[in-house]
Amino acid sequence: MSAALVIWMTFISVALFVAATIAWSNDAFFGYRSRLTERMRSGSGPGGGAASSVFYRVGKPNGETDTSWRARFERYYARSGIACDVKRFYTIALATAASTALFAAAMTGSWWGGPAGFATAIVASAGLVVLKHRSRARKLVSQLPKAIDIISRAVRAGQTVPAAFQIVADDLESPLSDEFRCCYEQQNLGMSHESALRSLAARTEIMELRILVVGLLVQARSGGNLIGLLDNLSSLLQKRFKLEHRVRALTGEGRLQANVLTVLPTAALGALYVIAPDYIATLLRHPSLLGVSFAAQAVGAVWIRQCVKIDY
Repeated sequence: MSAALVIWMTFISVALFVAATIAWSNDAFFGYRSRLTERMRSGSGPGGGAASSVFYRVGKPNGETDTSWRARFERYYARSGIACDVKRFYTIALATAASTALFAAAMTGSWWGGPAGFATAIVASAGLVVLKHRSRARKLVSQLPKAIDIISRAVRAGQTVPAAFQIVADDLESPLSDEFRCCYEQQNLGMSHESALRSLAARTEIMELRILVVGLLVQARSGGNLIGLLDNLSSLLQKRFKLEHRVRALTGEGRLQANVLTVLPTAALGALYVIAPDYIATLLRHPSLLGVSFAAQAVGAVWIRQCVKIDY
């Protein structure tokens, strides 16, 4: 590996690390101001005018007209609940990837170590977003039956549905309280009840929450016993929650096997590199073999994942 390449990679890595540090510091000390600005901007339409602010998403199911991969990732990132801004996340991920590429190239002493380390760090960053998104979604689902019970008791006591949303926001913990508080504040700012509920379902994309929104919208249009509807929804969601736990228990062995089969080859390669580097020297001199091995391993992991995945 040439000295010039090492110097350039070191310079890029240090520059990205400094940028990531500045971005993190800005988010830590001035994060509230940026989140407030983003909150006000999200309520505005394409022109940003006050007259078209809260009614921009009316008539649009999700308010999502941009279908590019970057826009889809940013929406997915927003639903993960990570406090860091998406642009700062890009900066931190690139800085980490550059540092990992430099370290991998220095450890392997070959040019292919850099791209392999860079790709590994990028995949790890995306995996972190996926894990956070799934964790937040599971927490939302687990909190929803209790939230529906609170709404039912509040309506039974004579409160309106928006006032019941405020009670949910005050009594429950994050992340569900944040979503209901945002829905309540949107209605206070002038958004219609139907548009606020549709926005609530679009922000989370949780099936159980969509069921609640559909039930509330149908009841608001056609009337009926709202308390009975909420009690039935709470019972239904609790049954779905129990079914999900049962499915996870029945597929636990398969998911554990998938995790072991995915981690074991990489862990064995790292252990052999530390314990007996001469033993795998031939393999390291042929990066194409490593690439094919990792690709086959990824295909196998996805295949096992699909085998143990059950739609309930």
